[in-house]
Amino acid sequence: MNENDRRTRRTQKLIRDNFIDLMAKMPINEITIQAITDKADVNRRTFYLHYTDIYDLLSKTEDYVMNHFSKIFDEFEIPTDEKMIGSIFFRTVLNYVEDNEKMLGILCRNPDSKLMQKLILLTVANGKKFIPFAHPENADYILNYCCWGMVGIIHTAMFQNDFDAAKLSTLADKLLTVTIEADGIKTN
Repeated sequence: MNENDRRTRRTQKLIRDNFIDLMAKMPINEITIQAITDKADVNRRTFYLHYTDIYDLLSKTEDYVMNHFSKIFDEFEIPTDEKMIGSIFFRTVLNYVEDNEKMLGILCRNPDSKLMQKLILLTVANGKKFIPFAHPENADYILNYCCWGMVGIIHTAMFQNDFDAAKLSTLADKLLTVTIEADGIKTN
């Protein structure tokens, strides 16, 4: 099976999306392969061509998220104004979260998942690489504070009936900017 084949990617996406839909309605231990294949309208053999079981599907779905999330850092363009790097960096992360809100929300609420910690570790590692902190020894603290603060903002927003994504993004941006600037940004 060629992972780069368009049909393979399409089938995996179909299975993954229907799996996420089922996870939104029930705990993973109640989800059956039959339920996934029925919902995705594929046969069990097709499922087993791609995954060994439900937990392999969960693991590969989280790997998929991590691979796509890491691409935002690979493609991150550092702005010329160093004072804007932190703000634009976290805006990029927030945009990814907003674009993938359903999948991330469902996966990160799974008690067996370590996805949230992995996403934060990747964000912190890349934040240290891109953001020119005046005191790099404080970067871990500041970036973890920012990341977990974003988690709190997103968590709160998910339970609001009608939150304004633009206002939420502006609020998060202000909070992140103030936090990052608290340590100072290195200037030449």
